[in-house]
Amino acid sequence: MKKILAIAIAAVLTVALCVSAAAIHNPDDTTKVWFDRENLNISWDTVYIDGQSQMDLGWGGDGSAHEKVEANPITVGSAETITIRGWAGIKEGKAVEFGYRLNEGEPVFNADFAKTTEDAVINAGGDSRFEIVVPVKGLTAPTLITAVAKGEDGAVCDFIEFSVNGQYTNPGTADASVIAIAAVACVALAGVVVAKKVR
Repeated sequence: MKKILAIAIAAVLTVALCVSAAAIHNPDDTTKVWFDRENLNISWDTVYIDGQSQMDLGWGGDGSAHEKVEANPITVGSAETITIRGWAGIKEGKAVEFGYRLNEGEPVFNADFAKTTEDAVINAGGDSRFEIVVPVKGLTAPTLITAVAKGEDGAVCDFIEFSVNGQYTNPGTADASVIAIAAVACVALAGVVVAKKVR
């Protein structure tokens, strides 16, 4: 009985840890840009707001958009779209689609997000150029934007993440952790009751 109880508690704790760590890759400050350079080769060249390159509006020339976004956090205001332009390649496989996710939502893919790729990009480890158009009309609260790539095997990889309208925090993480901890307590309490009955 003790062994079963220990296994149950370990399982619930594992779920709690996974839930707590889910979704946000840079939880301390989501306005900073997170890149997955471990699994992908990435270059984020330019960010556009409503089709206008922000790199031409005092941010400097094309290239290193992640540094510009960190230095100039984006407030959406009346904008309708943010476009993330660059190139990426999955190191162990190949990216076949690009898309985005808002907060903890499901990824949205569009074949038009993949663009013609030059030899220089391929030689640098890129599978394709991308222009990911993210709808932001009406967003007022802090919102996490995640650029995603889908591999040939169907696996979805996050590869860029940043927040607009200020620091985004996952409202579900704390609640899920509390629920998981409560579940551990219930399992432990059940174990005490069973132990007393056995005696």
